[in-house]
Amino acid sequence: MCEIAWQRLTPAGKALVGSVLADGRLGFVESCSWADAVRSTTHRHTAPYHFVNIPPGSGGFDMPRDCSASVGRCVTWAIAHYGMELQNADRTRAQRAEALKFLSHFVADLHQPLHAGRLEDLGGNRIAVRIEGSPCVERDVNLHGLWDSVLLCHGGLTWPDGAAVLDRAVAAGQAAFWSNADLVAWTNESFRLAEGFVYRVPGGGVIDRTYLARAVVVTREQLQRAGVRLAFLISRAAAGGLDFVIDANDAAPSNRE
Repeated sequence: MCEIAWQRLTPAGKALVGSVLADGRLGFVESCSWADAVRSTTHRHTAPYHFVNIPPGSGGFDMPRDCSASVGRCVTWAIAHYGMELQNADRTRAQRAEALKFLSHFVADLHQPLHAGRLEDLGGNRIAVRIEGSPCVERDVNLHGLWDSVLLCHGGLTWPDGAAVLDRAVAAGQAAFWSNADLVAWTNESFRLAEGFVYRVPGGGVIDRTYLARAVVVTREQLQRAGVRLAFLISRAAAGGLDFVIDANDAAPSNRE
Protein backbone atom coordinates (compact mmCIF):
# COMPACT_ATOMS: atom_id res chain seq x y z
CA MET A 1 0.00 0.00 0.00
CA CYS A 2 2.75 2.48 0.89
CA GLU A 3 4.60 1.65 -2.33
CA ILE A 4 1.46 2.60 -4.27
CA ALA A 5 1.22 5.82 -2.27
CA TRP A 6 4.86 6.70 -2.94
CA GLN A 7 4.38 6.38 -6.69
CA ARG A 8 1.39 8.72 -6.53
CA LEU A 9 2.78 11.47 -4.32
CA THR A 10 3.13 14.92 -5.81
CA PRO A 11 6.66 16.36 -5.91
CA ALA A 12 5.76 18.42 -2.85
CA GLY A 13 4.49 15.28 -1.12
CA LYS A 14 7.74 13.44 -1.80
CA ALA A 15 9.68 16.47 -0.58
CA LEU A 16 7.70 16.45 2.67
CA VAL A 17 8.38 12.75 3.19
CA GLY A 18 12.07 13.30 2.46
CA SER A 19 12.25 16.19 4.89
CA VAL A 20 11.10 14.10 7.85
CA LEU A 21 12.26 10.57 6.98
CA ALA A 22 15.65 9.29 5.87
CA ASP A 23 16.13 7.10 2.79
CA GLY A 24 13.26 8.52 0.72
CA ARG A 25 11.09 5.83 -0.84
CA LEU A 26 12.63 2.90 1.00
CA GLY A 27 12.46 4.66 4.35
CA PHE A 28 8.84 5.57 3.72
CA VAL A 29 7.77 2.07 2.69
CA GLU A 30 9.59 0.42 5.58
CA SER A 31 8.15 2.89 8.09
CA CYS A 32 4.59 1.83 7.32
CA SER A 33 4.81 -1.16 9.69
CA TRP A 34 6.39 0.83 12.54
CA ALA A 35 3.10 1.53 14.32
CA ASP A 36 2.53 -2.19 14.91
CA ALA A 37 6.00 -2.55 16.43
CA VAL A 38 5.42 0.14 19.06
CA ARG A 39 1.77 -0.41 19.99
CA SER A 40 2.70 -2.83 22.79
CA THR A 41 5.95 -1.16 23.86
CA THR A 42 6.73 2.55 23.73
CA HIS A 43 3.35 3.74 22.43
CA ARG A 44 0.77 1.60 24.20
CA HIS A 45 -1.71 4.47 24.21
CA THR A 46 -2.02 4.07 20.43
CA ALA A 47 -3.39 0.50 20.56
CA PRO A 48 -7.04 1.64 20.12
CA TYR A 49 -6.03 3.75 17.12
CA HIS A 50 -5.60 0.70 14.88
CA PHE A 51 -9.31 -0.12 14.62
CA VAL A 52 -12.89 0.95 15.22
CA ASN A 53 -15.67 -1.28 16.50
CA ILE A 54 -19.07 -0.66 14.92
CA PRO A 55 -22.15 -2.60 16.11
CA PRO A 56 -23.55 -5.01 13.51
CA GLY A 57 -26.98 -3.97 12.34
CA SER A 58 -26.25 -0.31 12.95
CA GLY A 59 -26.47 2.32 10.26
CA GLY A 60 -22.69 2.65 10.23
CA PHE A 61 -20.01 4.69 11.95
CA ASP A 62 -21.11 7.03 14.73
CA MET A 63 -18.36 9.26 16.13
CA PRO A 64 -19.74 9.75 19.69
CA ARG A 65 -20.59 6.06 20.06
CA ASP A 66 -17.63 4.44 18.30
CA CYS A 67 -14.74 6.88 18.55
CA SER A 68 -15.11 9.23 21.50
CA ALA A 69 -12.40 9.92 24.05
CA SER A 70 -14.31 7.71 26.50
CA VAL A 71 -13.69 4.62 24.31
CA GLY A 72 -10.05 5.51 23.68
CA ARG A 73 -10.57 7.04 20.23
CA CYS A 74 -10.25 4.92 17.07
CA VAL A 75 -8.54 4.62 13.71
CA THR A 76 -10.80 7.19 12.05
CA TRP A 77 -9.88 9.89 14.56
CA ALA A 78 -6.22 8.85 14.50
CA ILE A 79 -5.92 9.39 10.74
CA ALA A 80 -7.29 12.91 11.11
CA HIS A 81 -5.16 13.66 14.16
CA TYR A 82 -1.85 12.53 12.69
CA GLY A 83 -2.67 14.03 9.30
CA MET A 84 -2.99 17.43 10.93
CA GLU A 85 0.18 16.82 12.97
CA LEU A 86 2.06 16.05 9.76
CA GLN A 87 0.80 19.26 8.17
CA ASN A 88 1.72 21.40 11.20
CA ALA A 89 5.00 23.16 10.36
CA ASP A 90 5.37 24.17 14.01
CA ARG A 91 6.01 20.55 14.98
CA THR A 92 9.57 19.26 15.13
CA ARG A 93 10.96 17.00 12.44
CA ALA A 94 10.76 14.05 14.85
CA GLN A 95 7.12 14.79 15.65
CA ARG A 96 6.20 15.05 11.99
CA ALA A 97 8.11 11.85 11.19
CA GLU A 98 6.15 10.03 13.86
CA ALA A 99 2.92 11.51 12.57
CA LEU A 100 3.73 10.33 9.04
CA LYS A 101 4.47 6.80 10.22
CA PHE A 102 1.24 6.63 12.19
CA LEU A 103 -0.80 8.18 9.38
CA SER A 104 0.50 5.72 6.79
CA HIS A 105 -0.15 2.69 8.94
CA PHE A 106 -3.60 3.75 10.08
CA VAL A 107 -4.78 4.46 6.53
CA ALA A 108 -3.77 0.90 5.68
CA ASP A 109 -5.50 -0.47 8.77
CA LEU A 110 -8.79 1.26 8.03
CA HIS A 111 -8.91 -0.33 4.58
CA GLN A 112 -8.70 -3.84 6.02
CA PRO A 113 -12.44 -4.40 6.58
CA LEU A 114 -12.09 -6.18 9.91
CA HIS A 115 -10.42 -3.11 11.39
CA ALA A 116 -13.98 -1.77 11.26
CA GLY A 117 -15.38 -5.00 12.67
CA ARG A 118 -17.32 -6.16 15.70
CA LEU A 119 -16.31 -5.75 19.33
CA GLU A 120 -17.65 -9.15 20.39
CA ASP A 121 -15.21 -11.09 18.22
CA LEU A 122 -12.41 -8.50 18.31
CA GLY A 123 -12.62 -7.80 14.61
CA GLY A 124 -12.60 -11.47 13.63
CA ASN A 125 -9.74 -12.47 15.93
CA ARG A 126 -12.01 -14.90 17.77
CA ILE A 127 -13.36 -16.58 14.62
CA ALA A 128 -11.33 -19.64 13.65
CA VAL A 129 -11.12 -20.50 9.94
CA ARG A 130 -9.10 -22.85 7.80
CA ILE A 131 -8.13 -23.12 4.16
CA GLU A 132 -7.70 -26.71 3.09
CA GLY A 133 -4.67 -27.35 0.93
CA SER A 134 -3.48 -23.76 1.07
CA PRO A 135 0.18 -23.16 0.13
CA CYS A 136 0.06 -19.91 2.11
CA VAL A 137 -0.70 -21.19 5.59
CA GLU A 138 0.37 -24.34 7.40
CA ARG A 139 -2.18 -24.21 10.20
CA ASP A 140 -5.65 -22.91 10.98
CA VAL A 141 -5.86 -19.15 11.38
CA ASN A 142 -8.45 -16.68 12.57
CA LEU A 143 -10.54 -14.57 10.25
CA HIS A 144 -8.62 -11.41 11.07
CA GLY A 145 -5.29 -13.06 10.30
CA LEU A 146 -6.69 -14.34 7.01
CA TRP A 147 -7.50 -10.78 5.95
CA ASP A 148 -4.35 -9.25 7.42
CA SER A 149 -1.80 -11.41 5.66
CA VAL A 150 -2.90 -14.75 4.18
CA LEU A 151 -4.89 -13.14 1.38
CA LEU A 152 -1.81 -11.18 0.32
CA CYS A 153 -0.06 -14.46 -0.32
CA HIS A 154 -3.02 -15.94 -2.20
CA GLY A 155 -3.24 -12.84 -4.35
CA GLY A 156 0.49 -12.87 -5.14
CA LEU A 157 0.72 -9.41 -3.61
CA THR A 158 4.40 -9.31 -2.73
CA TRP A 159 6.48 -6.15 -2.46
CA PRO A 160 7.54 -4.43 -4.67
CA ASP A 161 6.30 -6.23 -7.80
CA GLY A 162 2.77 -6.80 -6.53
CA ALA A 163 2.42 -3.14 -5.60
CA ALA A 164 3.56 -2.06 -9.05
CA VAL A 165 0.95 -4.30 -10.69
CA LEU A 166 -1.80 -2.91 -8.47
CA ASP A 167 -0.72 0.67 -9.09
CA ARG A 168 -0.76 0.27 -12.86
CA ALA A 169 -4.25 -1.22 -12.71
CA VAL A 170 -5.79 1.90 -11.12
CA ALA A 171 -7.67 3.87 -13.76
CA ALA A 172 -7.40 7.65 -13.71
CA GLY A 173 -11.10 7.98 -13.02
CA GLN A 174 -10.89 5.61 -10.08
CA ALA A 175 -7.98 7.50 -8.58
CA ALA A 176 -9.81 10.81 -8.92
CA PHE A 177 -12.93 9.36 -7.27
CA TRP A 178 -10.98 7.84 -4.39
CA SER A 179 -8.88 10.96 -3.75
CA ASN A 180 -10.70 12.58 -0.85
CA ALA A 181 -10.43 13.01 2.89
CA ASP A 182 -13.92 11.76 3.79
CA LEU A 183 -12.87 9.52 6.66
CA VAL A 184 -16.43 8.76 7.69
CA ALA A 185 -17.14 7.42 4.20
CA TRP A 186 -13.93 5.36 4.29
CA THR A 187 -14.94 3.89 7.64
CA ASN A 188 -18.43 3.01 6.47
CA GLU A 189 -16.99 1.49 3.33
CA SER A 190 -14.94 -0.99 5.38
CA PHE A 191 -17.78 -1.61 7.82
CA ARG A 192 -20.15 -2.51 4.99
CA LEU A 193 -17.57 -4.79 3.39
CA ALA A 194 -17.12 -6.53 6.73
CA GLU A 195 -20.84 -7.01 7.33
CA GLY A 196 -21.82 -7.65 3.72
CA PHE A 197 -19.11 -10.16 2.87
CA VAL A 198 -16.15 -10.71 5.18
CA TYR A 199 -18.10 -12.11 8.13
CA ARG A 200 -20.15 -14.38 5.88
CA VAL A 201 -17.74 -17.28 6.16
CA PRO A 202 -18.95 -20.60 4.72
CA GLY A 203 -20.27 -23.17 7.17
CA GLY A 204 -17.78 -24.80 9.49
CA GLY A 205 -15.29 -21.98 9.04
CA VAL A 206 -13.80 -23.57 5.91
CA ILE A 207 -12.75 -20.93 3.39
CA ASP A 208 -13.89 -22.29 0.03
CA ARG A 209 -12.68 -21.26 -3.42
CA THR A 210 -15.61 -18.92 -4.03
CA TYR A 211 -15.02 -16.94 -0.83
CA LEU A 212 -11.27 -16.95 -1.38
CA ALA A 213 -11.49 -15.67 -4.95
CA ARG A 214 -13.76 -12.79 -4.01
CA ALA A 215 -11.68 -12.00 -0.93
CA VAL A 216 -8.56 -11.61 -3.06
CA VAL A 217 -10.38 -9.20 -5.37
CA VAL A 218 -11.59 -7.14 -2.40
CA THR A 219 -8.10 -7.10 -0.89
CA ARG A 220 -6.52 -5.89 -4.11
CA GLU A 221 -8.99 -3.04 -4.46
CA GLN A 222 -8.70 -2.02 -0.81
CA LEU A 223 -4.93 -1.82 -1.16
CA GLN A 224 -5.35 0.34 -4.25
CA ARG A 225 -7.80 2.65 -2.50
CA ALA A 226 -5.57 2.95 0.53
CA GLY A 227 -2.51 3.79 -1.57
CA VAL A 228 -4.33 6.42 -3.60
CA ARG A 229 -5.88 7.98 -0.51
CA LEU A 230 -2.67 8.05 1.50
CA ALA A 231 -0.91 9.82 -1.38
CA PHE A 232 -3.74 12.33 -1.48
CA LEU A 233 -3.51 13.06 2.26
CA ILE A 234 0.27 13.47 2.28
CA SER A 235 0.27 15.62 -0.85
CA ARG A 236 -2.47 17.84 0.55
CA ALA A 237 -0.59 18.14 3.85
CA ALA A 238 2.52 19.20 1.93
CA ALA A 239 0.47 21.94 0.26
CA GLY A 240 -1.09 23.03 3.56
CA GLY A 241 -4.57 22.19 2.32
CA LEU A 242 -5.43 19.11 4.38
CA ASP A 243 -8.65 19.28 6.37
CA PHE A 244 -11.17 16.84 7.80
CA VAL A 245 -14.84 16.96 8.68
CA ILE A 246 -14.36 15.17 11.99
CA ASP A 247 -12.70 16.88 14.95
CA ALA A 248 -8.98 16.14 14.87
CA ASN A 249 -7.91 18.92 17.20
CA ASP A 250 -8.19 17.11 20.51
CA ALA A 251 -4.77 16.23 21.81
CA ALA A 252 -3.77 12.59 21.73
CA PRO A 253 -3.44 10.94 25.15
CA SER A 254 0.03 11.34 26.56
CA ASN A 255 2.37 8.37 26.35
CA ARG A 256 3.07 7.27 29.89
CA GLU A 257 5.55 4.56 28.98
